[in-house]
Amino acid sequence: MRRRVLIVDDDASLLALLALHFEELGWEVRLARTCQEALAHAAPPLHLALLDYQLPDGDGIQLLTHLRRGAPDLPVVVMSAHSHAGVMAEASARGAQHFLSKPFSPSELDAFAAVVP
Repeated sequence: MRRRVLIVDDDASLLALLALHFEELGWEVRLARTCQEALAHAAPPLHLALLDYQLPDGDGIQLLTHLRRGAPDLPVVVMSAHSHAGVMAEASARGAQHFLSKPFSPSELDAFAAVVP
């Protein structure tokens, strides 16, 4: 079975780039632009979630909290253009394994994705 990633971001261009990147790595990709769409695509099995911090109908931290209820061990990366310490600390406290400041390079993402079982 291929590994499955859920990518949530309201930026369609970034979604397309990340989808292409993960597909080239052999992952199955699920995309969402809102928290509501993400919840519709969050059915197991998921192997990784990439969540934007700011979304039109909520934020990545709320979504992370919801995902944790159904999949407490799911590796989660929170992405944000706002990389101040408070956002990073909140993401970490809620269970995110990694935080990426936008813009980020594919190698930053690959380093994390490579260790996902």
